[in-house]
Amino acid sequence: MTAAHCVNIFTRNAHAISVQVGRKTISKLVDPSVYVAEEIIPHPEYSAQNDWINDIAVIKLRQPLVFSQTVQPVSLPPVCYEVSGPDKTVTVLGWGVTEHGRLADILQKLNYSFVPFPDCFQQLRRSIYRTQICAARPNYNKAECDGDSGGPLMYHGMQIGIVSWSVKPCAVAQYPGVFTQVSYYIKFLYTYTDLEPADVEFRPCGVK
Repeated sequence: MTAAHCVNIFTRNAHAISVQVGRKTISKLVDPSVYVAEEIIPHPEYSAQNDWINDIAVIKLRQPLVFSQTVQPVSLPPVCYEVSGPDKTVTVLGWGVTEHGRLADILQKLNYSFVPFPDCFQQLRRSIYRTQICAARPNYNKAECDGDSGGPLMYHGMQIGIVSWSVKPCAVAQYPGVFTQVSYYIKFLYTYTDLEPADVEFRPCGVK
């Protein structure tokens, strides 16, 4: 699972994409942690021209993952799940550009605060959708950046978001980051993967 804008140009050349798993340090070598893609499936209604709506894609691998202590399936949120309650802390992970101006070699972790939809819309002053979720550092001193796209936004062990877009320059522009809200795409994920939809009710979510 990743952002459509990261992979949509590779739909006819999926083998150009590889996925590395179970590591905190990026390796450019071909080793057992590297899996070659077999098929790239962007959301059929993804649109970069429409504020990156439906920015989600599935990468199918040529070989199945071998699970271990460091390689585990991600936990998905319930259908239409949204962050609520007093705990607003969410965590973004990625190997994007750091304050030193280059891509990270070691996986980076950053705690954010969830930004409610009305507040995010008011701050960005541009179209965002209920299928998107916003988050930011309270003082905006750090942020996701180039190279973090497609990475996870985690909340209580669930992947609730996918890094989609933000206002640049990173950590200088005082705006929340925008993420694809995974809970609105559970049906898409089950449709294009081998997941078994036991006890999952695919109901429509409220969408702007």
